[in-house]
Amino acid sequence: MKHVAIIVASGSGSRYQSDIPKQFTIINDKMVLEYSLEKFIKIVDKIVIVVPQDYQKSISDHFSQLSNIEVCAGGESRQHSVLKGLKCLQEYVPDIVTIHDGVRLLVSEKMISDSLETALKYDSAIPIVPVVDSLWQKNEDDTLSTSCNRELFACSQTPQAFNYTKILQAHLHIEENLSQFSDCAGVYANLFNKINTYEGNKNNIKLTTSEDLKFIEFLLQA
Repeated sequence: MKHVAIIVASGSGSRYQSDIPKQFTIINDKMVLEYSLEKFIKIVDKIVIVVPQDYQKSISDHFSQLSNIEVCAGGESRQHSVLKGLKCLQEYVPDIVTIHDGVRLLVSEKMISDSLETALKYDSAIPIVPVVDSLWQKNEDDTLSTSCNRELFACSQTPQAFNYTKILQAHLHIEENLSQFSDCAGVYANLFNKINTYEGNKNNIKLTTSEDLKFIEFLLQA
């Protein structure tokens, strides 16, 4: 059984105020994406890191001593970047692929293992956390009038794991419309309808703004 990972680190980080993309920010002498990479490298057989084209050579050189890491250039959207990573693995033919946002640096080894175990049983594995705040549907003028039962909703995270053949098929099925999807779960559900879940972690936050960075640094110190 071949278990591989794709770490998506190809975003421009428009909401993150920095001269460099947030995935390459240095925290305690280490790039953001290296935090999650160090967890995955203990568990999976091979890792593909998807980065902006301008960074492909420098990141490849940075990890040149690690034979099980491949760096490829991303695409026009997140899901186009995922598809490029999936295509990089076609000759390797993995069984399970776990796909992770490179800016979720607090991912645990348990979540990676849980994603693999769930995907092996059900072909898909999405970590979810409950919605804890009141949930409302907004009107066009930004007023509120309809509340929703939060028990019927969940927030998804990464790592998301899949049967490799199925998730590749799902991406190729809607290749021209991939920019409409924000994560692999949506792409998979579009073709296969249902997705299986496992328990996420509320501290597995995504680095999006400079305020997030302060909270992540606090958690790392803790």
